[in-house]
Amino acid sequence: MRGAGISVTLEEAQDGQVVQGVAGGVDWEVLSFVANHVSVLHKVVSKPPLGLPDGEKAASGTANTKDHISGCAVEVCCLLLVALLWGGTNPFLKKGTEGIEKVKSRNIVIQLFAEIKFLFLNYKYLVPFLLNQSGSVIYYYTLATTDLSLAVLLSNSLTFLFTLLTGKLLGEEIGGKQALIGMLLIIVGITLCVASTVNKES
Repeated sequence: MRGAGISVTLEEAQDGQVVQGVAGGVDWEVLSFVANHVSVLHKVVSKPPLGLPDGEKAASGTANTKDHISGCAVEVCCLLLVALLWGGTNPFLKKGTEGIEKVKSRNIVIQLFAEIKFLFLNYKYLVPFLLNQSGSVIYYYTLATTDLSLAVLLSNSLTFLFTLLTGKLLGEEIGGKQALIGMLLIIVGITLCVASTVNKES
């Protein structure tokens, strides 16, 4: 630092000391102020940068990605369970209502209560109904953390698929080759939607 007849080296300025200079016309308070600020500036510049090293940042990003993919897998499994509980119980609910047409009454209100009594005292209807409603509980719980568009698409389309498969196992007619082609298209569409959602959020 040079000027006004003053010669100060950087080391001397950092220590707040002046060895060389001319006494005449020197403002020592200003010189001391400048020396102190040079020392502070040197400490700030020489301080190592803040933040995580690149290796730790990469490891943290990888861990977050793995956690996100794991969370998506859990959500998809929950929605699959919901679809299974909804679709798998629909044919059983249909079979459980067989005979309800024989319940007759002159009064509409009495007719309603008689049909309710018939259904809830019939274990063939009651058990599938409770399983179906448990699927609804899981569904509303999953909605809290799942993308709404993915949840509605996955649960409703797979419900239809599981309904067809369960009906086929029970001996119902599901529509032949056209139904099979429809089920394959549903599976392909769901796979694409799930893969797109996971990649987008990752």
